[in-house]
This record gives sequence, C-alpha cells and structure tokens, in this order.
Amino acid sequence: MAVNTSFCYEFMKSIPQIATLDIYDLTKFLINYDFQITLDLTKHFQSLTNNTTDRSSKDSYKLCLDLFSLIDPLETALKALAANDYDTLNTNVGVMSQYAEECGSELSSIIKPISKLSKGVSIVENVSDIVLVISEYFLRKKKIRCKKSLPKSIIMN
Repeated sequence: MAVNTSFCYEFMKSIPQIATLDIYDLTKFLINYDFQITLDLTKHFQSLTNNTTDRSSKDSYKLCLDLFSLIDPLETALKALAANDYDTLNTNVGVMSQYAEECGSELSSIIKPISKLSKGVSIVENVSDIVLVISEYFLRKKKIRCKKSLPKSIIMN
C-alpha cells in the first residue's frame, strides 16, 4: 500500500470541504468519490468499446470496462465502513485499487492514449490507496497491513 503523497496533498487541498470532515466521513467521502469516477469511466469505456475500430485498443478498453463494471467492491466497502468492518473495507477498496492499476497498465499499451481516461484511472487507484491508509492507521484498532507508525511529517501536516 503505497500512497502517492504529492497526489494526496494536491487532491485533499483541491476539495475544501474535506477539511471539515472527521475520519469516518472523510473515508465515506473518498469511497463515494471513487464510486462516481468509476461510473464515469465505465460509461466512457463502454462508448469506446462500442465505437473503436482498432482491435488492440478495443480489447484494452473492453478489459477496463470489465474491471470498472465491477463496482460492487465500492458498494461493499461503504457497507463495511458503516458496520465498522475494516477487514472487508480494506479488501474491497484494495480490489478497486488493483483493478485501476491493471487498467492503467493496459491503457499504457494503447497507441493513441486518451489522457482523460488515464488520469481518471489513476485517481481511482490513488484515492483507493488513501482510503487504505486511513483505514489502517485511523480506523482499525489492530494494525494488519502497516507495522510501523506514520511518519510525524504526515501527522503534523
């Protein structure tokens, strides 16, 4: 679970309402944010799959469509958060991060990449990773994924 710290900083800074949220509501906000981006990406991948004539690109878009159509992990993560079931939360958010990583890798092989898609996929992966860190360091009582404490620079900033 590696968090892109520059993305995290810029992302959090770009949404002023985040500063008013407690840890639980921040986690919920981030999962919902991922959910909305995922829905948007699914629509875009569906359109590209239907309209692209290049076979290689079409296959890449189809793989990403298949991955992002599986939004159940985010729905399950929201339910797990509400139930304080952090194992289920982490598992499902981790799955979404893996889907985004796989799709991003697939998109990098396309001859004419669409930067908006790559950016959206990257956002889903990065936001999911932020949720995993929040869950592990601030919501869970027993740490499973992280054996060390957070660096003071992250806590203090």
